Amino acid sequence: MRRIRQWLKSLKFDPTGELAIAIAISALAIAGPTAGLLWFMHRALQGERQTLVAERATARRTYLQASREAVVAQLERLAKSPLLPSDASVAGRRFLEVVRSNRSDSCLVLDNQGRVVFPISADPVVENQMPEPNQDAWKLVRDFHEPTKDFSDSRLSLLDRFRGRRLLNSSTPSDRLYLPYLQLAALTDSRTGSSRAASLLKSLRETIENYDDPTLPSMQRLYLANRLQDQLPGLNQAALEAETLAVTALDRFQMPQINGMFEPTRADPSLIQVLTNDPRVVLLFGAAGLKRQLEEVANAILSPVQLRAEITSSAPPATEEPDIIATRARTTIGQTFRTWHLIAHDDKGIHLIDELVQRRKWQYSAVAIGGGLLLNLLAALAIQRFSRSANLTQARQDFLSTLSHELRTPLTSIRMFVDTLADGGLEDPARAKVYLEFIRRENERLSRLAENFLTFTRIESGRMNFDFHEIHPEEIVDSARVAVETRFAVEGTDFQVSVERKLPSIRADHTLLTTALVNLLENAFKYTPPDNKKILLSVARGHNTVRFTVADNGPGLTSDQMKYIGEKFYRPDSAARSGQPGFGLGLNIVSHILHAHKGRLEIHTEPSVGSRFTLILPALNSKSEDE
Repeated sequence: MRRIRQWLKSLKFDPTGELAIAIAISALAIAGPTAGLLWFMHRALQGERQTLVAERATARRTYLQASREAVVAQLERLAKSPLLPSDASVAGRRFLEVVRSNRSDSCLVLDNQGRVVFPISADPVVENQMPEPNQDAWKLVRDFHEPTKDFSDSRLSLLDRFRGRRLLNSSTPSDRLYLPYLQLAALTDSRTGSSRAASLLKSLRETIENYDDPTLPSMQRLYLANRLQDQLPGLNQAALEAETLAVTALDRFQMPQINGMFEPTRADPSLIQVLTNDPRVVLLFGAAGLKRQLEEVANAILSPVQLRAEITSSAPPATEEPDIIATRARTTIGQTFRTWHLIAHDDKGIHLIDELVQRRKWQYSAVAIGGGLLLNLLAALAIQRFSRSANLTQARQDFLSTLSHELRTPLTSIRMFVDTLADGGLEDPARAKVYLEFIRRENERLSRLAENFLTFTRIESGRMNFDFHEIHPEEIVDSARVAVETRFAVEGTDFQVSVERKLPSIRADHTLLTTALVNLLENAFKYTPPDNKKILLSVARGHNTVRFTVADNGPGLTSDQMKYIGEKFYRPDSAARSGQPGFGLGLNIVSHILHAHKGRLEIHTEPSVGSRFTLILPALNSKSEDE
C-alpha cells in the first residue's frame, strides 16, 4: 500500500481532481463487463464440472469392469484343483498336499461316489453292535474303574493289558481309538523326562502326524494336538488349522452341484466351498481372507487410477443418494459368485475434480480481474499522459507568453533610454551615466535570458557538449560572483561569499557549472524581499565531495511546491501572481548539469525562514557520495 501511495505521489495523483474522476468513470465502465465475464465463466465451470463428473463415472465403470474380469479370472484359477488325479491316492495325504499348495485355506476329500473320506468322521455305535475286539476293550476299561477288580492304580498297567490282549487297534463306542487316549492317560502317570514319557510322546506325535491312518478321526487328532501343544513343539499348525475348518464344513455338508460355483457352507456362512474340476476335491476358503485376496486383485487395476476396491456380500440399497452414486460404482461378480458384489470407491475423484474446477475458477477470475485492472491502469496512464501533455502544452504557451514579455520589457526600456540619450540626454553626464548603467543591466538580463534558453534547447535536443577539466572550486565561485555582483549591488542586498581553504579539485565544465550556480543565485535574488535580501554563496569540503551552497532568507517552499521543483516550466503560483520574471527553467537546467557532473542537488527549505540549495560534486580522485 505504501508503494502504491508513493507511485500515485510520483504521478501527482489528486484523488479529488479531474484525473481521479476520469479514472473512476473508466473503472465503472470496465467493472460491468468484467463482472459479466466472471458470471459466464462461473456458469461455464459448472458445466465443465458436470462434464468431468460424467467422464469420471464412465472411466470408473470401465475400470470396474476390467477389475471384475480380473476377479472372475482369479476365482476360476482358485476353483481348479491343485492336484492331478494320480496324486496322493490316500485321502489324508491328498488333504496335506492341498494345504501345502496354499491354493485354499482347507479342503474336503471325496471318494468316487461323492462321500467325504477326509476329514475322517466318527460314527458312534451301540455297545452290543460293536465288533468283538471293541467289546473286549470296552469291558477291560470298565473293569479298570471297578474297585473290586484286581487292577493296580497305574494307567500304565491298563495300557500293558491292552497290548497283551492285542486290543491296541480297538475303538470306543463313539468310534475313537483307545490307544491314543490310553497313551495320554499313561503320560500323566509317567515322570516327566523319563524314557517312558519320551516314548509315549514320540508315539503320540506319530499318531497326530500320521495322515495315512484311515482310522483316526479328525476330531480326536485335533483334541490330542490341543492337549499336547506345549509338550510337542513343531507340529504342523497349518495342517491342524485347515483340518479344523474341514471338520466345521463337514457338519451338514451338502455336495455342490456345479463345478466352480462358490457358495457358503451350511454349517458356517463365513466358510466358502467350491467343487473343483477334480470331483474328489472341494476347496474351502475363509470368507474374510477370500475377500481380501480378491480386493487385492481388483486394486491392482483400480489403485493406479485412484480408485479403491471393496468386495461385499450385502445387497445394494433400493435407492442411493446422488453424492454416493457420484463416488462409487457397483457390479456383481457374476455366475461364479452370485451373492458377492464388487464396488469401486472413488474417494478422491470428486475432490480432485472440485480442486481442478476451483483452481480454474481462481485462474479465470485472476485473468478477468487482472485484465480489468490492466485496462484501468492503461486508461489511467492514457488519461495521465493526456493530462500531462495538456499541462505541458499550456506550460509551453505560458513560456512563449513569458518569453515575449521578458524580451519586450528590457528591449522597450533600452530603446526608451537610447532615444532619450539621442535627444540630448548626453549633455548631462550624470544623467547619461545613470541611463547607460540601466542599459547595461538590461543587456545583461537579456544575455542571461538568451543563455538559459539556448542551454535548455541544447539539453532538450541532446546536443549539449560538456568540456570537462580539472578545476579549483574557487574559480567557479569567482566566476559566479562576477556574473551577479553588478545586479546584486543594489540597496538592501547583503551578498556574501565564503570559501573554505585548501579545497580539493573537481572535474567540471567551467562555463556550465558556473551557469548552474548563477541560476541558483538569480533565484535567491528574485525570491527574497526587495529591501532585505540576505544571500550567502559558500563552498566547503564534504565526505569525498565539494559542496556549493546558496542560502537565502526568502519565503521558502511548501511541501506541495517541493513535489514539482525541477520540472520544466514550473513556477510557484506566488511568483507568477507577483509578476516575477522567469521561465521556470532554472532548476531544470541545474539538474541536467549536475547529472552530467555525476553530482546531485540537495534542497533544505523552511517556509517564512528561507532556503538552502547545495550542489554536491565528487572531489577529484574520489567516489561520489551516492556510491
